[in-house]
Amino acid sequence: MQQLVLKDLLLQRKLVVLYLAYAFFLLLINFNNDALLTICCMTIPFIGTIVSVGHEVKNESEIILNSLPFQREEIVIAKYILASILIVIGIILSFLIGLIQHQLGTLDMNGMMMWGAMLGGIVGAILYVSIALPIGFGMGHISSKYIALFVGTIFAFSSGMIVKNLWMNVENQWSSSLFVNAILLTGIFLIYVASMVLSVSLYKERDL
Repeated sequence: MQQLVLKDLLLQRKLVVLYLAYAFFLLLINFNNDALLTICCMTIPFIGTIVSVGHEVKNESEIILNSLPFQREEIVIAKYILASILIVIGIILSFLIGLIQHQLGTLDMNGMMMWGAMLGGIVGAILYVSIALPIGFGMGHISSKYIALFVGTIFAFSSGMIVKNLWMNVENQWSSSLFVNAILLTGIFLIYVASMVLSVSLYKERDL
C-alpha cells in the first residue's frame, strides 16, 4: 500500500506550486472575503482528485494496478490516504490565508469565526471525498468517474457553505460549544470511514 500512496504523492508533488499559486490567487481576487478560508479548504482536494483521476484515465492505471500484486482493498485505502493528505494541505493553506488576513487587518474575524469558516471547508472536503470515491470505485465507465467528481463537488460545496454560515453567525451561540463541534467532527469522521468501507465493498464486487 505504501507504494500506491507514494505513487499518488509523486504526482501531487508536481502540483504543490499550483496549490500555493491558487491560494495566493484567491487572496488577490478577493482579499477581504471570509469565504476564502472555506473555498481554499475545499478546492485543494477537488483539484488533487481531479488531476489524479485524469492521470489514471489517461494512463489506464486502474487496469495496470489490478494486474499487479495489490489487493483491491489496498488500492481503495491508498486513495483515501491521499485524499486525507490533500484535506490537510487545504486546512494548512486556509489557516495561512486566515493569518495573513488577520495580521494585515483586512478582515474583522475572531478565532471562532475563523474556525467556522475553516470548519465549513473541512466538512465540504470530507463530504466530497465520501461521495465521489464510492461512485468512482463502484462504476467502471470513465465518464462515471468525472460525474462522481461533479456530483461530489456540488453537494460538498453547498454543505460546506451552509456549515460556514451557521458557525460564523454570532447569534448561534451553540456554534462555540465544544460538545457541538465534537459531535459534528465525529459524525463527519464516521461518514468518511463508512465511505471507505463502502468503496472497498463496491470495488471488490466490480468486474474490470
